[in-house]
Amino acid sequence: AEEQGTSFSDTKDNMIEFSKYKEKCKYKDCMHIKEENCYIKHLVEEDIIKKSRYNNYKKFIDEVKNQKTYWFF
Repeated sequence: AEEQGTSFSDTKDNMIEFSKYKEKCKYKDCMHIKEENCYIKHLVEEDIIKKSRYNNYKKFIDEVKNQKTYWFF
């Protein structure tokens, strides 16, 4: 059986808290980690998105980076 990976987009899109704000980010493909002027990071700083959820998101992204197989869509 072929091992199926998770894409960065899958991880980002599965964060319900992010979905209603993602269009407000400066970059269309913003990953909400290192980008300047990221609206999601701003919302975390303002406590509108819980820091614990954002930290979980960053852990999920790290896990995707460490997978053997990547799927980019």
